[in-house]
Amino acid sequence: MRVLLITVSVLLVASLAWILRQPVATPSGSPAPALAAEPVQAQSLEASAPPAVSETASVPPGDHRPAAPLPQAVPTPPPAVVASLRHAMANGDPRTPPLVRPTDLRKPPSAAELADPQLYQQYETRQKMRVYAAFVKASGQKITKLETLIARGKQGGVSAAQLAEGQAKLDQLRQQRNKTLAHYPDLAKAAAPPPDQSQPD
Repeated sequence: MRVLLITVSVLLVASLAWILRQPVATPSGSPAPALAAEPVQAQSLEASAPPAVSETASVPPGDHRPAAPLPQAVPTPPPAVVASLRHAMANGDPRTPPLVRPTDLRKPPSAAELADPQLYQQYETRQKMRVYAAFVKASGQKITKLETLIARGKQGGVSAAQLAEGQAKLDQLRQQRNKTLAHYPDLAKAAAPPPDQSQPD
């Protein structure tokens, strides 16, 4: 039995070897070339690989890739500016006007005003009138000061542009003060009479 199996196996291997040696017919009728006994060597990687792009190659006209940013030099301020800034940070700027906090203009509401919406509305109205009265009073003093400065500047030492700027500020302040007094005429009693006696708009 074993001899029979060995014989059949040998016949199968021989038949398979004979079939593999026969040429395969192509669609044109000519036999296909026999396979080479030795394996074909792989082509060189350098020959098959695409050419490397040079880092310094020029960018094509249609390529809109952003270019690398060029290094920029950090600007260095003049030593006099640095010294002035350090002095202002340590001692303050003498040109800065004094800071005045109007702590007396806002008084907290009472418990009854917080509990009653009508009383709270009256409280808000009183606080608003206090702010308007403070503006009317302060604007009258500022108008007097601006008029004095403009009159002094017209005598000399001030350019025409500076005079025009001062006059524009004075006109705007007068206009705003007159509008406030037109809406709330009772505020004129608590404030000093304005230096501008023209009728409000």
